[in-house]
Amino acid sequence: MREQQPTLPSYPFLRASTLRPIVQHLVRRGFDTKDSFKKYGINMEDLRNPYSFVSLNAYVRLFEFAASRLNSPTLGADIGNGFRPSDLGPRGVLFSLSGSLRRAIQRITEDGDTFQSHSALYFDSDPEMSTLHYAIRDRRLWPRRQDAEYSLASLCQMIRVYFHPDWRPVEIRFEHDDSGQARRLEHLFRSPVVFNAPGNAIVFENTRLDEIVREEDGGLINILERHIADISGNIVHDEIMASVRALIENHIGREKITVSFIAGALGISSRTLQRRLREKNVTLRQCLDEFRREAAARRVESGGEHLSNIGFSLGYSEATAFWRARRRWERNRQDG
Repeated sequence: MREQQPTLPSYPFLRASTLRPIVQHLVRRGFDTKDSFKKYGINMEDLRNPYSFVSLNAYVRLFEFAASRLNSPTLGADIGNGFRPSDLGPRGVLFSLSGSLRRAIQRITEDGDTFQSHSALYFDSDPEMSTLHYAIRDRRLWPRRQDAEYSLASLCQMIRVYFHPDWRPVEIRFEHDDSGQARRLEHLFRSPVVFNAPGNAIVFENTRLDEIVREEDGGLINILERHIADISGNIVHDEIMASVRALIENHIGREKITVSFIAGALGISSRTLQRRLREKNVTLRQCLDEFRREAAARRVESGGEHLSNIGFSLGYSEATAFWRARRRWERNRQDG
C-alpha cells in the first residue's frame, strides 16, 4: 500500500537536485556559498535531500547574484555544459534510458510541475521542425537569464552525451537580450542564438528525433515512472489553465491560437482540451481575450509603443479589430 502523497508547496519551487551542479561549480570557483545562500533564504542543509523544495524566486535571484559577483555573464550556460542526467533526478535517468531523442524529450516534459512549479516545459512539432519551449510563468521574476541559459544548455549537453555527440540545434532562442555575449553563447550552443524572442526554446530538425539509438529497458523505466508518480504529490495550482496561458504567451502574434494548435502542443485531443476548459467554466476564446486585455493594458500603460504594433503582436491583423477590442474591454470595465 502506497503512502499518502504529500501536497506540493503553493509557492513557486524547484527540487534541490537542480541546484547541486550549481553549488559544486560555485564552490570550485571560491564563491561564498554559505553566506550567499543564507542571504537569499536557502538552507544549505536542505540541499542534502535532492527532493527537498527550494524557493524558485530565491534560486533565480541567487543565480543572477552569483553571475554578477563572479563577473561571469554566461555562468548558467557554462554550468549547463557540464550537466549530467543524474543532476535532474529520476527524470534525467529516464531521459538517458530512452530509445529515441523524441521519446526522451517527451518524458522530460511529463510531470514537470513535480520538479519545478510555475514553469512551462512543452514540445511542439510541425512537418520539418520541432521546438522545445521553456519559461518561468511569472513575468515579474526578472532578470532570469542565468536560469534560462542553464536550463537550455543542460538539455543540449544531455542530448550530446546520450544520443548524438555531433548534434547541433537549428536555433536557440532566449527571451532576454544578448548583453554582449552573443558570440560566446553561439560557441557554447554550437548554433545561431536569437535574443529578445517571445520565449526560451531549442529548435530541432525532425530527421534525428526518431532514430532508435538503444533498446529500452522496460522494467527499469516502469520502476522509475512509478517512483516519479509516488513523489508527485498533489499539485495545488491549476495546471491546465497555466499551460494554456503559457502557450498563448509564447505563440501569440506568431501562430494562430486555435483549439487544435493548443491541444497539439499539450499532446491531447481537441475534445479533451475543450472538456477540461469546460470544467473550469471557460473557453479558449475567453482565455485568449483575457491575455490580450491584460497584455495590452500593461503595454499601453508603459508607453513607448505604437498601438498598431501592440495590436499586431497580440494577433490582431487589423488596427480596427484591436480598437474594437479595446472599446469592449473598457465598456466591460465600466459595467463591471
